[in-house]
Amino acid sequence: MRSAERNPFRWSRVEELPWLPVQFPLEEIYQAWRAEGFRGQLVAPHGSGKSFLSTRLLRRAQEDGLRTRSLFAGAAPAPAAWMEDWDAELRQVDPTEILLLDGLVHAPWWTRRRWLKAHPRVLIPAHTPLRLGALPLLAHWQADPSTLRALAEALDPQSAAQLLGPDGGAALLRQAHGNLRAALGLLYTAWAELPE
Repeated sequence: MRSAERNPFRWSRVEELPWLPVQFPLEEIYQAWRAEGFRGQLVAPHGSGKSFLSTRLLRRAQEDGLRTRSLFAGAAPAPAAWMEDWDAELRQVDPTEILLLDGLVHAPWWTRRRWLKAHPRVLIPAHTPLRLGALPLLAHWQADPSTLRALAEALDPQSAAQLLGPDGGAALLRQAHGNLRAALGLLYTAWAELPE
């Protein structure tokens, strides 16, 4: 088996990639979010880059001198502990701060409504569009083989061509149930099993 530290698909390398797909350039989404008063949602399936893009958007806001705060939910279906933590932290938030509420979808609708009403500047990653309080849709996408291929080629063009196969990664993405993160994990494993 090949060395993990040489694996081009190891997570530390994946995290350094610029966000893709190209049909939603970071700056374009950032400007749309800014035009909406820094209020919006990103909608895509599990493992397709919502949290990754959210983090990049917050960094971009920080470059403009804006204060940001990120809150991440605990695992559903027992949200009581993290909801109490969020309640305590949200009471201390300055209204000019931009909030990333990653996992808001796991809270009951009445709690979501209260939090969104109290905080005008939010970014919400979700699997399906949230219909509570006018929350603009900044981007909505599905994982596709071209995105997987672009990510894999950015990590290692030679291995990507070999491992993705003639369908460009479509079968691998199906095997991962449309989850780009899981598909990259499958590439990690496949690379490790290649002969030296």
